[in-house]
Amino acid sequence: MSNEKPAWVQWKPKRQELARDWDVICIGSGLGGLMAAAKLAVAGKRCLVVEQHYVAGGYAHHFPRKKDGEMYYFDVALHQTGMLRQGSGQYEQFAEIGIADKLEYVETPSLHRSIFPDQNFDITVPTDPEAYRLLLHEKFPEEVEGIDKFFEIMREIPRELPKLLRAQTDPSINAAEEAPQSMRYMMAPLNAVFDDTVGDPLLRALLAQLWPYLGLPPGEMSAIYFALMWHSYTEGGFYIRGGGQALSNAMCERIEEQGGAILLRRLVEEILVEYGHVTGVRTHKGETFHAPVVISNASPITTFGQMLDKSYTPEDVLTQVNTMPISTSIIQAYVGIRGDAAELGLAEHEIFVNRTLNADEEWADVKQGKWDDMSILLANHSSVNADACPQDKSVLEAAILAMGEHWIDLPEDEYKAKKEKVTEFLIDRIEEFIPDVRDRIEVIEVGTPKTMKDYSLSPNGAVYGYAAGAMTHTVFRPGQKTHLPGLYLAGAWTFPGAGFGGALRSGYTAAQLILANAKKPVAAPA
Repeated sequence: MSNEKPAWVQWKPKRQELARDWDVICIGSGLGGLMAAAKLAVAGKRCLVVEQHYVAGGYAHHFPRKKDGEMYYFDVALHQTGMLRQGSGQYEQFAEIGIADKLEYVETPSLHRSIFPDQNFDITVPTDPEAYRLLLHEKFPEEVEGIDKFFEIMREIPRELPKLLRAQTDPSINAAEEAPQSMRYMMAPLNAVFDDTVGDPLLRALLAQLWPYLGLPPGEMSAIYFALMWHSYTEGGFYIRGGGQALSNAMCERIEEQGGAILLRRLVEEILVEYGHVTGVRTHKGETFHAPVVISNASPITTFGQMLDKSYTPEDVLTQVNTMPISTSIIQAYVGIRGDAAELGLAEHEIFVNRTLNADEEWADVKQGKWDDMSILLANHSSVNADACPQDKSVLEAAILAMGEHWIDLPEDEYKAKKEKVTEFLIDRIEEFIPDVRDRIEVIEVGTPKTMKDYSLSPNGAVYGYAAGAMTHTVFRPGQKTHLPGLYLAGAWTFPGAGFGGALRSGYTAAQLILANAKKPVAAPA
């Protein structure tokens, strides 16, 4: 790779004199906010996105590190983004806002590799769901019927859920008949699906392998939300070349092309309200920008507890947003090494190394702050994003879950010592695949829950918004339209939930509601 920046890195906000009046103001440039602003922009709305960080994207961004004049680019969060085959839901939304052709989609040769050392079990999961189902038939011949039933449930729930949502407002739809699986598991954890399908502990652990991507184990995670993620991944999971930053930049460019603007390094301190209607925002520099519509991509906790005077929010809303359980955070090492990781021992894009079959027991350790014997996710991003590092070098990541309360607000010396220990643990895990990795490291950064909180401003450093539990998923989360006229929400904390797909859908839904509201006739004064 030359020293020239890859194309997906090069976007910068357009230099322009900003107007004070806009059609829509979006607080935060996470994927939910950017999707909402992009959809509204192509519908003719002048949108201003105000972001506190020096880079747009929220968790969908990269950060660079230089070694001897050569650049490494680390993707903060992206693993894969689902439903990106032409004709699928996410791709069609990208096409609608005009960015589908701006992105390069890399289809990985496998979804992931799962290793259970104690069981002497190592399997690479194919991208084709039918091939995966037949592979499981081969590995678990006594569970064939249950495997087929599990796959059927995972397919049916995403197909049924829109009908179930419409049934809430359309009495002609019989939810029990139109959405039987969704009704059955609406308030159930993933383990309830396993209880109805498969019994082998190893098979259950393998089928639940993606649980860290939603931050709750099978005993607590919503069966509904797991099915949505499962469907998204198995029916067309891709890595976007350039990762989350390429996606964020594409939407930022689109917003600017349609007359909008992206304002970085500005923290919104107050949402302005007059006569019971939102009128704009005020930044930490004292600037005021005005719009009849404001979309908050910040957490509802921050939106209603800090940016908005509490007198404007009913007590039941404050209770909901402040008492719903907050998701886990993460500890992640971003490592640049000399050599091709695929040839050195990390060939797959994603490798889960599991220390136990019992994810619920491991989750108990996460909640207690233990990390020195955790299962781990290893990623070789060079295998899907060749221009993220110099030629013949590699970008790796190693990640474990961690709760924010065990890392945030520690004394500086204690935090530093703890971070050094967990760094060694993460390198040790990479060393199991690349024995001389320590000699190969050129750059390394480790992010903890404190890092996540400092950069994202998410309460407790949460990476999935509210926890995706059996009673806190999709319809149980705050919706996009709020009680306050003109104020809307977007992001992982809101409907439908976490992950790139969930955040993007939240922004799309917010924009739909805003556009629909704009079409409503204005009542004549009495």
